[in-house]
Amino acid sequence: MGSKRSESWGRYDRYRENDGRGWDTEDERRERGREPERRHDERRGFSADGRGEGPRPVKCYECGELGHYKSQCPRLQGRFGGGGGILNLSREIEESLSAVGKMAKQVLDKQREVEAGKQEAEAKLKKEEEEKAKREEEARVALEKKQAKEEKEKKKNWELRKLLAKQAEEYELKMEKLVGLSKKLKGVTIGTKERGKMKKVSSSSEDADDDEAEEEATPLKDKRKRRDPTGGAVNSPPVETPKKHGKQEGVDTPTSQRRKGRGRPSKADAQAARMEKGEDPWEGVPMGEKFATEAAYRKVVRRAIGSFYPETLKLMCKGAGLPFYGVNDAIDTLTELRVTNCYRGKKAPSQSSSRTTEDEQIRGEIQDPQDRADLEPLESKLIRRWCPGLNVNGWKDGRNRKKKRRKGRKERKKKKREYFDEEKVLRFYDEKGKSSGKLSELIKSIKGKKERSIVSSGGKIWLEDWGVIKRVFGESDMLFQNARSKLRNSKHDLEQGGEVRFMRVRERTSGNPVLKKQLYQLLKCPWSKKKLDDLQLDQLIDLYQETKCITRKCSRKSLRDTIDKVLKRKFGVNLRRRVVVGVKYDDRISRAEIRKYLVKKIGEQSLLPAEAKPRCQKLRMVWRKNQTVGCLLHNHRRFSRLLATVCSCADLQLPRQGEHVAFRLSSRGEVDSRIRNAKNVVRGIDSSNEEIKLCTELNEEMKKAGLEPTWTLHQARSCIQKRRGSQDGLIDEVEKVKQKWDGLVFCQLDKNPSETLVMCPVLYEEAMRTMFWENKAFDPVWRREEEVMVKAKKEFEEKGLTTVGSWNGKGSWGKAYVLPKHKDTSKFRPISPSFPKPARLANQRVTRALNLLLFSLPKNCNFNLKSTNLMKSRLDDVNKWASKKKKGELKGVAYDIKEMSSRLPHDSVRKAIDCILSVFERKGKKHLLVRTRGKGASFGVKKGEEGWVKITFEMIRQMVDFDLSNAFIWVSDRLIRRREGIPMGKSSSPPIACILCAFYEFKFLNSLGKDVGLVRGIRLVDDVSLFVWQGWDKKNRGKVDDIISRFEKAYDPKLALKKTDDGQNEWSFLGCRMKIEVGVVVSWYRAKNFKEI
Repeated sequence: MGSKRSESWGRYDRYRENDGRGWDTEDERRERGREPERRHDERRGFSADGRGEGPRPVKCYECGELGHYKSQCPRLQGRFGGGGGILNLSREIEESLSAVGKMAKQVLDKQREVEAGKQEAEAKLKKEEEEKAKREEEARVALEKKQAKEEKEKKKNWELRKLLAKQAEEYELKMEKLVGLSKKLKGVTIGTKERGKMKKVSSSSEDADDDEAEEEATPLKDKRKRRDPTGGAVNSPPVETPKKHGKQEGVDTPTSQRRKGRGRPSKADAQAARMEKGEDPWEGVPMGEKFATEAAYRKVVRRAIGSFYPETLKLMCKGAGLPFYGVNDAIDTLTELRVTNCYRGKKAPSQSSSRTTEDEQIRGEIQDPQDRADLEPLESKLIRRWCPGLNVNGWKDGRNRKKKRRKGRKERKKKKREYFDEEKVLRFYDEKGKSSGKLSELIKSIKGKKERSIVSSGGKIWLEDWGVIKRVFGESDMLFQNARSKLRNSKHDLEQGGEVRFMRVRERTSGNPVLKKQLYQLLKCPWSKKKLDDLQLDQLIDLYQETKCITRKCSRKSLRDTIDKVLKRKFGVNLRRRVVVGVKYDDRISRAEIRKYLVKKIGEQSLLPAEAKPRCQKLRMVWRKNQTVGCLLHNHRRFSRLLATVCSCADLQLPRQGEHVAFRLSSRGEVDSRIRNAKNVVRGIDSSNEEIKLCTELNEEMKKAGLEPTWTLHQARSCIQKRRGSQDGLIDEVEKVKQKWDGLVFCQLDKNPSETLVMCPVLYEEAMRTMFWENKAFDPVWRREEEVMVKAKKEFEEKGLTTVGSWNGKGSWGKAYVLPKHKDTSKFRPISPSFPKPARLANQRVTRALNLLLFSLPKNCNFNLKSTNLMKSRLDDVNKWASKKKKGELKGVAYDIKEMSSRLPHDSVRKAIDCILSVFERKGKKHLLVRTRGKGASFGVKKGEEGWVKITFEMIRQMVDFDLSNAFIWVSDRLIRRREGIPMGKSSSPPIACILCAFYEFKFLNSLGKDVGLVRGIRLVDDVSLFVWQGWDKKNRGKVDDIISRFEKAYDPKLALKKTDDGQNEWSFLGCRMKIEVGVVVSWYRAKNFKEI
């Protein structure tokens, strides 16, 4: 290690000494590099002439002489001159030369890279061309093979058809001979076989002659029946029958050796023996005389030929002159041959001439086929003549017949043409009298005009395709016979005829194909979204506008999300934000003028006209609801927040309820009649304050829409017109009433909001205290609202309910109040609004899921009614059920379930929810889907569909438990919590109450056992009607009272059932009057306040 380190330091010193000598020339540096080598050679004794003879002399590379180096050469000194004889270059020149060298080297390297790239591209192109040529060659070879195979198959089929035709001709001749011979031997009879021993008669020659005659006279179908089991024919000479005392000896047959000890000979051996004897192989195949249809005969023949073995089939094909390609082909060919010869030959004499002419024509074409044009008609004739099974047109049903063929397009159009011969052609006229048979032309001509009316002549025949009209102008709004509808739904109206007025013409454009291609690329290739960052603002806006041409809704939404994110990130523009400007209703304000100003202001504040166009298209002007008399007069919400009040009615001479004032405002004659109805809208008055209010209101709406408030008083004044007739407003009259009875409570009545009740604050305070503070169902909360909200949010997130709906951080607990009832103003109904609650969205979605579960239950397991519209059908079911009963009568009772929302324990609610969920879990359901917007829920799987939220059954349990444990409300500026009963005001309260009642009804029906068939019921929330059948026999007399008493105890013990019928099978139910007459339930409508009317 030490030697190496010292050696390296030595090299460093040597380099440092060399570097310290100044700027040397290139030759000097080269000579210094050679000096160590020379010194090394000198030390070892090397020379120029030989090794080991002394130092080698130095040779100059410039002049070639020995004794000096090139740097010491006189030629160089004489050429450049100088005092020292050594050329010294400046540092700047050397650097410039080295830079030029580097640049030249870079240029050369670049040229080499370009040339290498060109060579690589040429090689790649050449390789692709070779591969393409190779593929083309392979395709050409495969095509040639395929064509050769097809030609071979065609030739084979042609040879087969020729053989079939030739064989058919031969068999027809043979059949003619057989038929003639059978006619000659018609009177010859065949003797039956005698029992016992038979005597020999005649000689052998005579026997042979008799055999031939009998062979000719015997039909082919009878030979198989008359054959001896040993293989001998029945027509053989009679021989002595051996005695039956022992085995037959001395009689050997070809199969006797194989048959010994193994029973009868096999079928294959029997067929082989027959073929060896030279018997007819067709023996056993029936003739066609006994069969009524060709199909039946074909079936029997195919079964008979299919039972033959391959050796027999080969002999049959050889005898028919047909090639043998396999068992299946042989069976098909021989079957067709047999059917052709033995069945189709039995035609009437009138048809024989035509058949003979056709056969001769076919034979002539077979003998001399010319080309493909001659073969095609020949093929159709052959198939029609001998093998109709090859014709696959039409389908056969199970009854052995073809179905009725559907008529073709031309035939259908012909029938339609005959139908329209008596109809009129539909024509349209505009207001100038211009006529046209094409509706789209007239719509384009009236587009953009004020008067857009068209008159239809009426008729059924359209000169333009309705699908084109509907696709282009289907979204247009039209008015026909004072009914407004879309053009796509008005074909029947146009065919009726009459005047049609277009309220708004909407034409659908096909879109820009270039932009549509980019949008489809974004859908197919998500990585191409990076290219959106390179587009300008106007290009992105055009691309966003083009998304309306995409048909699928989910694709359209995803594209708009993608483009909108780029617009927000890059330019700070939000095109999805709709500009909605709301103004309080006033008949003097012109919305058209306001819209004109708004369009102008949006254009001024937009970066580009392309940005202003979609914003103006989405601009929406709406009327906001104006103040009513009730909004100005009612003050019960303010009094509900007071802990204590003082009586202010001691000196007033007004109607009282007990010790305090309470009366209806409509009962006072001195009050203006317009104020008696709390729903009347207050009308504005002509004043300068209205202009200031409108200007302020419009500027606030501009801020909400993300625009700068630039409305001026002059612009607001130009949007207000003067009213023609003057009339005093209601505001002054309302103020007079409020000042007259100052200190009293003005509140609306429950289920009658147009009526106003005036009462003392003490009465209202007592109602609040009774309904909330003194109610045992509520517990006070001695914590701040912020602490309660934080704890509830933490519980909401821990239960995993954020996937159902987001938590609204700006929400709060509802502020409760009470309203007096319309029937009895001394009774009050508690009201607890839930719209500001933070978990409102998740609660609404779970409510839709609970409704789906409730309405999916079987009808026979509970009495729940979905809506009043279904009451008629439910009563029809009850009447059908009662009509099937024999002797007896129908009895009905009605109840009202009280204290449902305030007395039910939370444990019962949780138990009922678990029960209904377990019913569907046993059916294999684990979750359901709910729409994010609007109504709708489903058990199906909508994978990939946007607009649906998946809610599991466990989430439903968690959400119901969260609502029950966090039922907080504000009462008199104090926070209280409900510890029992169903939470008020929430959308989930009705389905939870119905599920709870359905749970108890299910238990009640199960407890009846066999008597469940005697009970039917109808219930809508807390109103229930029960129908019980009472038989006249002794067994069923006492069952009705027992069932009714058990039903009264069926619900939770804390619920009270109040009987609402009169005991005479007549009661009021859901706005109707119901009565049982002769075993039938009759109902009719009756208004609830009929007596008052």
